[in-house]
Amino acid sequence: MHIHLLLTIRGGLIFFIKAIKYYFLSILLIISLAVFAQQPIYKNKNHSPEERVRDLLKRMTLDEKIMQIQYLWIQKSRILNDKGDFDETKAALMENLLPIKLF
Repeated sequence: MHIHLLLTIRGGLIFFIKAIKYYFLSILLIISLAVFAQQPIYKNKNHSPEERVRDLLKRMTLDEKIMQIQYLWIQKSRILNDKGDFDETKAALMENLLPIKLF
């Protein structure tokens, strides 16, 4: 009778340990899925630049958008050529000076 009781207790303990293991594995899976799912589109290089910009602009406050425009407006002479046209070479040099990176 004691052996039967010990085997029953042992079986219950093994079941309990397996249940706890699967519970924690499930929790880890849910957490990892939540973490990866929360990466904003604007940080995800698998999306197109258009999608990333659209997502970033949705997230930015009006103040942040205004500050971006003001910063570029103040610095516009650095990205325009002598005729007042946009100069890609100068703009590429300015990229290092921007307070945030868009891409």
